[in-house]
Amino acid sequence: MVLSNRKYISASFASFLADDSIAGNPDNPFDKLSAREFEVASQLLSGKTVSDISKALHLQVSTVGTHKARLFEKLGVTNLLELKELASSYQL
Repeated sequence: MVLSNRKYISASFASFLADDSIAGNPDNPFDKLSAREFEVASQLLSGKTVSDISKALHLQVSTVGTHKARLFEKLGVTNLLELKELASSYQL
């Protein structure tokens, strides 16, 4: 799809968008995140690694990993690419 200048959306992200649309729930899913989870998500979206984030926020790597896992679960994404797609769709 990318080679033919089309946008790629993973199956799980497409399903998330469809479910959101069918439910008539236009709410921003990022509003579900705690302040710390949102902070970790923002750092991940800016290209920082879990180690970089742990140093910047003065947290253990495992704590940042836990925040990452929880925010992925709350947002219904399974990887960083899906997180970026979701953030892009909500202009974040």
